Amino acid sequence: MTRSNPLGSGALAFALFAQASTAQQAHPSPAAASTTPVNGANSEARVRDIVFAADDAYRDGRYDQAADAFDEAYLIRPQAALLFNIGKCHEKSWLITGRDSSAKSAVEAYRRYLAEVDRSSPKSRHVEAEQSLERLSPAVERSARTPGLAAATPRAATRSTRLMIGASIVGAVARIDGSPPRALPLLEPVQPGTHRIVVSRAEFLDEEREVIVTEGELYPVHAELRPAPGTVTVRSNAGSAIYVDGRFSGKAPLSQPLSLAPGMHDIAVVDAGRVPWGQRTEVIRASESTVDAPLRLSPYRWASFGLMGLATIAASFAVYEGTSAAVHDLWATRFLSRRAKGDVVLESGDLAAYNHDGDARDSARAQAFTYGTIASLLGLAAAGAYFMDKPSVADVVYERSATEPSKADTPAAPSVTTTVSPALSGTAAGIDVRIRF
Repeated sequence: MTRSNPLGSGALAFALFAQASTAQQAHPSPAAASTTPVNGANSEARVRDIVFAADDAYRDGRYDQAADAFDEAYLIRPQAALLFNIGKCHEKSWLITGRDSSAKSAVEAYRRYLAEVDRSSPKSRHVEAEQSLERLSPAVERSARTPGLAAATPRAATRSTRLMIGASIVGAVARIDGSPPRALPLLEPVQPGTHRIVVSRAEFLDEEREVIVTEGELYPVHAELRPAPGTVTVRSNAGSAIYVDGRFSGKAPLSQPLSLAPGMHDIAVVDAGRVPWGQRTEVIRASESTVDAPLRLSPYRWASFGLMGLATIAASFAVYEGTSAAVHDLWATRFLSRRAKGDVVLESGDLAAYNHDGDARDSARAQAFTYGTIASLLGLAAAGAYFMDKPSVADVVYERSATEPSKADTPAAPSVTTTVSPALSGTAAGIDVRIRF
């Protein structure tokens, strides 16, 4: 989420934590002069959190809270940009409430800002500060002439132990130590010690923190809420591999739905012998959706089934011809046995039958060998087409959406052409099978 700064482009310039010059620190406030700034990375992180919380309060129209937070940040890290923010918050409060004390605080902050800012810097907002002083000075002068007007309360006199809680998402709420939820931004007085804070919002993940607040401290908490993931149920053929954004996520059926971060995701389903399936799916935060991915048999798998069928037919012919050869060989053997025993053999009939059985046996053997060879080759081709058909996730082409698939993204089915024709050569017969991929 992109944060917009209501105080303008220079309001958060101090977040870069450029080293403040001695001239910029030449006019510290009375409270700041008695407070030693915290140095180091911890101070930078704390100032950053305070600014985020103050920015949230400003956007919500809680200008007094925002001014209080910016003032706290200035005590830790004195920088001129913070003084401009303080003046802008008090000026907004004066416009709404008409309090002369707010006008006086704004004038004081703007004057200190003009004394500290480097006017040659492109980020300087001295022109805006001078224009605000022109608007506010008459009100301050009138209040000074009014008897009994109370002066603005010094910042140090109102210093107390507080929690200032903000969030990156509008509409978030916070619970402090199990209390009922409160709308953010929140400035809450607390007792010194350890406190448990839970920031939540619908459709976002809760953020829990345990903080230790020291006495007299304004402790900032800025929660960067992350969108809650969406769940996607993928329904496909049992045993098929499921991939999300190219990473393996399990095999169908999954024991539980996929938990995915909001946004676009590539969901793919791959299985051996089937056409890979892929789809780009948008996951909405905290949503539930179902994706149906039925996988159809691939052309290679169909080709392997066809080749196996042809191999079975050729094997059947080979068995038939082999059996025929065995029968004719048996009859020819019987004729030779009778002749060896001295039985009367009619040359005109039995010898012709023997010659016929011998020729038929030799022809059947040749046919059996031919069909057997064809069956073996077809079987090998079928096994190759079957076992080599193992697509990977790299072969997936993703559709742009489930409702409007793009023809350009649909995976093209491989072209497989099988031609079967009889082959005759002399006394031999066979089958000519040609497969083109």
